[in-house]
Amino acid sequence: RHVEKDLGPANVPFVILGGCLLWFGWLGFNGGSALSVTDGVAARAVATTFVASASSMLTWLALERVLKGTSTSVGASVGAVAGLVCITPAAGFVTPGWSIAIGALGAPWCFATVELMNKINLVDDTLDAFGLHGSGGIAGAILTGIFAVEDGLIYSGSFLLLGKQIAGALAGVAFSAVGTAIIVGAMKLLLKLRIPEEQEVGGIDQHTHGESYHSPIKKYPAGGRMTESESEESDAVC
Repeated sequence: RHVEKDLGPANVPFVILGGCLLWFGWLGFNGGSALSVTDGVAARAVATTFVASASSMLTWLALERVLKGTSTSVGASVGAVAGLVCITPAAGFVTPGWSIAIGALGAPWCFATVELMNKINLVDDTLDAFGLHGSGGIAGAILTGIFAVEDGLIYSGSFLLLGKQIAGALAGVAFSAVGTAIIVGAMKLLLKLRIPEEQEVGGIDQHTHGESYHSPIKKYPAGGRMTESESEESDAVC
């Protein structure tokens, strides 16, 4: 079920716009999580969020260039989101300098996970939700135990916080897996979890709403107007 992956995004400018909106909103998300501006945590969270995302974006572009031959605008957007996810557990608890490292280390981890998930035909993850948010969240939690100010491995030389972060990440995975299994199991008893494959390939919008995300493509002869038969044939194809 990787039709969307093969075709690529339907609208690249919208992907870029969405990435920019996420980046902007994430600054408030991480900064606002401090609930106060008096202790400097909020300011540090905003700074590290911005820097880590930029670092991850540049690293992702470099990986695309080296491994695939070209760097893409979609890759830049995806890389920025990977950085946003990875820095979230650490935002407010690492310095802006170390946030560069978190973005640079988190991007290859997410890149490899996305590539792996796309090769597993049993997994339907068109939006790379696990490859970015799941895998990136795990990476960010572990990296927090390394780079956190005062208690991190680099500052304290102790593995205590790192061990706690790893345990917390594993607990989160277990909780999410069990919770999702329960929810999906209950839903399967009440309704179908996905539409028939022919409707999925043809497009849900067309089947459910009788419309598509793009206008029908009409072919015009050189120097002339489309004839009625050509118009009907073009509409039939679309």
